[in-house]
Amino acid sequence: MVKVLVYSQCVAPSAKDNMMERTLSGVLLPLTKYIYQNKTEDNILLFLTAEEVRYLEENHPEQNMFITSLVKRNAITMLTGT
Repeated sequence: MVKVLVYSQCVAPSAKDNMMERTLSGVLLPLTKYIYQNKTEDNILLFLTAEEVRYLEENHPEQNMFITSLVKRNAITMLTGT
């Protein structure tokens, strides 16, 4: 069984950093921690925009490494787009 998470947002440039931090702390961190702690046979399809991936690379490289470890465990399938 595959669970699908699709998350998208459109915000004003002046509010982007704040919104990205809120998304990280309120959605992405709890989700990835849950997946890591609850080893399941399900694979989650995670979609992040190219801008979100770039933001994580620049501001939270540790989260990118964590997502990479989940991809290697086959717990997450990563999709990106513009």
